[in-house]
Amino acid sequence: MADAPALLRQLPPHHRWGRLAAVRGAALSVEGLGGGLSIGDRMMVRRPGQPAVEGEFVAFEGGTAIAVPEGSTEGLAPGARVWLEEPLSLAPCDAWLGRVIDGQGRPLDGRGPLPAGRRAVPLRRP
Repeated sequence: MADAPALLRQLPPHHRWGRLAAVRGAALSVEGLGGGLSIGDRMMVRRPGQPAVEGEFVAFEGGTAIAVPEGSTEGLAPGARVWLEEPLSLAPCDAWLGRVIDGQGRPLDGRGPLPAGRRAVPLRRP
């Protein structure tokens, strides 16, 4: 039993799964994730042979959650797996001063990756 914590850390993260019901322009209709979703929750949609598409929930219609993708929807198809992502957080430090980042903390200035500070701060506070 002493090895239990180490074994638990090796398990893949738990995800809530749903499915892509429809793509309407820049809106993704998602079903099957169950309750407890909130506006602003993050999601990913699997695309065969391509990186998954990130997105954010922006509305609800009955039992369907509506998300806006952050990238191209090319290759998405009804029935694609959708999962919830962990809330975004950033760990800024003094090395970030003068850097240009996007709304998710990714560098846009071509100066390489951003070092992580000592403490992560959630981007969305309750």
